Amino acid sequence: MGKTFLILGGYGNTGILISEFLLKNTDSKLILAGRNLEKAKKITKSLNEKFFDERVTALRIDAAEKKSLVKKFQSADMVIVASSTLQYINNIAEAAIEAGIDYVDIQLSSEKKIQTLRSLEDRIKEKKLLFITDCGLHPGIPAALVHYAATQLDTIETANVASLIRMNWKELEFSESTVTEMADEFRNYKPLVYLDNRWKRLRHKNYKKFDFDNEFRRITCAPLMLEEMRNLPIKYPTIRELGNHVTGFNPFVDYFVIPVGTVASKILPGFTNKVFGRALAHGLKKFNSSPYQTMLLLSAVGRKGALTKEFKAKLSHVHGYWFTAASVTALLFQYLRGNFKDCGLFLQGNLVNPEVFLKDLERLGVNIKVYN
Repeated sequence: MGKTFLILGGYGNTGILISEFLLKNTDSKLILAGRNLEKAKKITKSLNEKFFDERVTALRIDAAEKKSLVKKFQSADMVIVASSTLQYINNIAEAAIEAGIDYVDIQLSSEKKIQTLRSLEDRIKEKKLLFITDCGLHPGIPAALVHYAATQLDTIETANVASLIRMNWKELEFSESTVTEMADEFRNYKPLVYLDNRWKRLRHKNYKKFDFDNEFRRITCAPLMLEEMRNLPIKYPTIRELGNHVTGFNPFVDYFVIPVGTVASKILPGFTNKVFGRALAHGLKKFNSSPYQTMLLLSAVGRKGALTKEFKAKLSHVHGYWFTAASVTALLFQYLRGNFKDCGLFLQGNLVNPEVFLKDLERLGVNIKVYN
């Protein structure tokens, strides 16, 4: 079951948690890599001491240096991109191909990233490699939940996923590249849902409300199109309504920072994205409040025999980064078991076996409740 994973950005919030999950549950070896070698060495030392092992090593890597990437990638079976390096996605992907290793990224979903990876798909297949993108919590889980609902119903007619992310942003550190990428995601935001046999923009007055739990009831959620959802109506032609929906952060961020920053960044994208990102990070930390919780809800309706049935599921954990790391690790468990037989480019939400995936999430500490 052992493999060697090179985690680019392995000393970041998510990278550290993935490392701990892998060290605790597998016999894999890890290489924590990034531009800051001292940080990588510090976390490496801490992990080796915590797990009474020497399975973790540190390595300096700069994603801007492609030739160096190829050489250093050759010491691993897979690179896990957990760093804010979207501008170097082509370097990283091409280096993985040339080094002959598999690839996973936990970066924000973007058209540019998807297009870059798809342009390399023939080469990925020629080298018989597995590339998995849009991994993590959101994207990464919503499509998997819809696939899971489809296994519980004979036909699926409606499926809506909603997510609530309330984190203690004050305790987290953001690099400038991370907040700039977050700002860029809002600039490219697409409020689309699948209705009337097509993806269409939903007006604010038609946004859905969701009951997450007693602390968060009747929460208005905005639609957010994810690439992993795009082809679900083709796979399940009985679907007539499909959507992914997200809550906001806090009033200051939702009604001032995001609207103003989105407009400004379209006018002056380079400079303004950095300012937008800093304002976003400030708003998240300054107006942060408890209770903290991360939840995903699934509500699906379809046919089971002669009856119309509703199928619901709720996934939750108090810490969003934990949830993200658990999702990626559950994916890696299936990779280590040899469950993925095909080579090529895949989206996590459409690749994993959803039933096994949910069981592994629960094993890693995510609370899961299913109602049918």
